[in-house]
Amino acid sequence: MLILIECNRTRIKTYADIVNESQFLAKYYENKLGGKGTRTDIKGGGAFSRIQLIADRLGLGLSKMKQLQSIYRYEPDLIQKIDEGGLSVN
Repeated sequence: MLILIECNRTRIKTYADIVNESQFLAKYYENKLGGKGTRTDIKGGGAFSRIQLIADRLGLGLSKMKQLQSIYRYEPDLIQKIDEGGLSVN
């Protein structure tokens, strides 16, 4: 699945596709990183978070990724309405 996500990076995706891919990547990075992310600010590298890595992999900004995750968490049916053009992510 990770290879498929990487190969489809330039494809135009629906928000439902993005949410599905972000769910998979969240589980993948949770297993790989052991939680939400790794603290690197102690050594002067700044904080690192899993959601930022996922947003970067999917070609989204951090704010847009957080908005989509929040919508999906609280009202998952709205993702389909956003894809149909009835609503916006904002």
